Amino acid sequence: MKSEIDSFQHFSVMERGASHKEKNMPLQDFASSLRGECSDKENKTINYVIASISDGHGSSQHFRSDRGAKFACEAVKEAFCEFMEKAKDFSSDKNQNKLKDLIYSKWYEMVIEDISDKPFKENDINIIDKKDEQKEFQRKIDILKKYSYDVFKKVERKLKEYKQAEKQLKDFGIPLKDDFEKVKKLSKLYLQKEIPFEDEKDWQGYNKYYENIKGTLNYLLTAYGCTLISVLSCDKFTLAVQIGDGSCVAFYKDGSCNAPIPEDKKNMANITTSLCRQRPDECRIHIFKERPVAVFVTSDGIVDSYGTGESLFNFYRHLCVNFSEEGINFKNDLQNRLSEISSKGSKDDISISGIYDECELSKLKDVIKKRYEKGVYQARLNAIEDENNDYNINSLKSKLKDMENKEEKRKEEIQKSNKILEFLRDRINQFKNWFSTKFKSEKAYEKWKDEKISELYEISKEIKGLRLEIHDLFEKLNEKEEKLDKKEEEFDNLNNKLKECNNKISEYTQNLKKRREQEENIADLEKENEEQKQKYKTYKDMYDKFKEDKEKNLKNKTNYESKIRELDEEINELLKNIGNTENFEIPEELLESTFPSEPINQESIYPAEPINQENTSPTEPINQESIYPAEPINQESISPIEEIIERIMLKKEAPQLNSEEYKKEDTNDEQAIEERRKNTNIDVQ
Repeated sequence: MKSEIDSFQHFSVMERGASHKEKNMPLQDFASSLRGECSDKENKTINYVIASISDGHGSSQHFRSDRGAKFACEAVKEAFCEFMEKAKDFSSDKNQNKLKDLIYSKWYEMVIEDISDKPFKENDINIIDKKDEQKEFQRKIDILKKYSYDVFKKVERKLKEYKQAEKQLKDFGIPLKDDFEKVKKLSKLYLQKEIPFEDEKDWQGYNKYYENIKGTLNYLLTAYGCTLISVLSCDKFTLAVQIGDGSCVAFYKDGSCNAPIPEDKKNMANITTSLCRQRPDECRIHIFKERPVAVFVTSDGIVDSYGTGESLFNFYRHLCVNFSEEGINFKNDLQNRLSEISSKGSKDDISISGIYDECELSKLKDVIKKRYEKGVYQARLNAIEDENNDYNINSLKSKLKDMENKEEKRKEEIQKSNKILEFLRDRINQFKNWFSTKFKSEKAYEKWKDEKISELYEISKEIKGLRLEIHDLFEKLNEKEEKLDKKEEEFDNLNNKLKECNNKISEYTQNLKKRREQEENIADLEKENEEQKQKYKTYKDMYDKFKEDKEKNLKNKTNYESKIRELDEEINELLKNIGNTENFEIPEELLESTFPSEPINQESIYPAEPINQENTSPTEPINQESIYPAEPINQESISPIEEIIERIMLKKEAPQLNSEEYKKEDTNDEQAIEERRKNTNIDVQ
């Protein structure tokens, strides 16, 4: 079956930067692309094409970033395949989070395996942490081998739930002080949710494990730090993933292009997010609503060389035009140009990878060329606007408006401060007036002051005496409380004994009551059992009788069939004697005597009545379900003994069969058959 992905081509190129060549540093970028197929949950084949790049960090502590970049491209490929095999709804947030975890866990496992195969040397350890020793370093590696990434994430999730509950309780104003039992109790009471730990020991164990693992992860994975950008296009969807800096640009069916993945504000200058941080929330995913014609991903070596905006888009437009004209062979020319781009531009490592629809891109070649020319002029226009930005009238107007708003706010603040100042002045004047009326001279004020000090001294004496009395009262109160506690303990003991006695009495009464109920139930069950046995016996007799009647009916049926065959033969002989049957007309008298005046109910037809010509013919056997020699009994309703017993339990009455009417059969006498039909009281169901 033809797939939409069949017309897609893929490529990847990478080159060591000029600065890396000067410093004799390795190529720390990695690029890869591939085509493949896998099966989903319903075992349907999914065709896909993937393009990825990864930029290893250049600082000394990331001394294995070139290997980390390679592992990143391999990890994202494995994660994409597992995602396509297991996920149904690709756009849901839950499945996107699973994809993020898959990417990080695959990379984590590859890094730990690499550390196991190629342990760090003593010089490498000093680069990461000079204080660390070889034994401590090896212990941390052993911890990482023992526990998988998934276990670490589960622990992190549990502790996060606990910390959220603790924070919510603190927002209520409840002092906790790391008291686990208090958090557990109050979380259930106020927040209506359980803490995900059995006891305090369990909680502390998880805390210790998490801190140990987290420190070890940050410690070791730093050496493999790198970014990642990847695009996947398959039969069902197209998505792009990015961690850290770099660029991803997509082209659509109208020749337009954009950067679909939103920017990460944490990426500034040489600071970027990284896989070694193990933070899935820093992974950005974009799912395309329509399948793009082409998607290119590059490291920051290209972005730093061409800048952003139209200049960068023109670089990608140039790629589209060349790939549409020369095909996949342009990959070799591009590889040769990377060294020149690096030396004239960023001097950093460069990696480019991409996928494109060969057929659609060839149709859009002229449109993209025009957009390229437009982009050149737009870039020049943007440069002019940037130069004259300070003299832009609109920007000056907006600045002036901002200044006016700030001036109004300042005026309001000044008015408020003036009001407060006036209020304070009034209060000072009031105090001066009060002081002048109260104390006519300084001597009067000193005299008043001495009086108040003596009063305070007397009050302090009284307070000391009261404190001593309160202390004595507290001691007596403590003695009384101790006695009261003893009495309460004695009372509690007696109360507990009384409760035990009451519990035993209630248990005894309940057991006695249950025993009586059981005896009554047993008597009722025995009575019901006898009744059921009697009913079973009567219905069994009825069933046996019914079975005998059925056997008789089957014998009579064969007689009827033989009679019908004889009559068919006689009719055929008569027809042969008559000759031409087409001109044969039946007399009206015979018609009146043969067919009844009213239509016959098909459900009540018996063998004595005229047989429905649609169901029977001289050459076909009679339908056994609609014709019986005696009583019209539906064969499907004949049930075994178990079904009859079930009817007894449901208290349904079995049909009373009048078998006396069918004991004598005279197959040659039509009048006897007609009389038997008229006397029958049961309708065919």
